[in-house]
Amino acid sequence: MKAHNLVGPQVRKQRYNLGWSQAKLATKLQLKGLDISREVVAQIEGQIHCVKDRDLPYFAAVFQVEIPALFPEFPKNANLHDTMRRLLRDEVAEAPKIVMKSLQGVAAKVVNHSQKYECNGTSPAPVGNERGKAGVLNSRVGGNAGDQLL
Repeated sequence: MKAHNLVGPQVRKQRYNLGWSQAKLATKLQLKGLDISREVVAQIEGQIHCVKDRDLPYFAAVFQVEIPALFPEFPKNANLHDTMRRLLRDEVAEAPKIVMKSLQGVAAKVVNHSQKYECNGTSPAPVGNERGKAGVLNSRVGGNAGDQLL
């Protein structure tokens, strides 16, 4: 199941290290001004509730930490996209990216090293009888967007 926040595991860890229950954390957040229940705290920790950025200062204040301490560590030399997919448990294959019509000619040149391309709508027709391939680019993890066309 895909996660809906990055801070849940750190919230759980901070709460656990302080010896607090989820109800106690919810109460402390409520006293700071955040309208939250124990159930929502559980959902945040389980990463099934989206946490708004405006809520993060409340968690930081209650835990007496800086906001970045609520986020997981990001390896310095790791691929950011791979790291995010791992942290968010995104196991579903990424859908191909659709290139804006105004950029399709550029994308075709980058991918095909030519100006030949085909698109729908009012964009220019392909050169000759060849069917162009730009329009839908596959940005595979670990590669450059445009390494391969679908």
